[in-house]
Amino acid sequence: MFGINRKVKAIKQALEKNDSGKEHLDTYAKNRVKVFLNSTGLTLLLVLSFAGIGFMFDMITPGSGHKFLIISLVLGYPFTQMTMFIRFRRFAQKQIHNSENNG
Repeated sequence: MFGINRKVKAIKQALEKNDSGKEHLDTYAKNRVKVFLNSTGLTLLLVLSFAGIGFMFDMITPGSGHKFLIISLVLGYPFTQMTMFIRFRRFAQKQIHNSENNG
């Protein structure tokens, strides 16, 4: 939360220095698309991995129905959220560090 506020302040300061602000808006748009694609790909990868593992356990154990598949999906959701939080926290810190060094 605090990192986002620093980033917003850094962007505002950079926009005040630069009249057009076009380069900063282009950077924001590129980062927005990058974050969207990164989160979508990571979610699909992890959900499909967990679902595949659960499905394989269901195929190995007779009479289990889809219990392992459901359990793996329930466990996969928090793992996916935790992984995305860690990954994007690093991304945000890198962006803040870059904007502070360039500004």
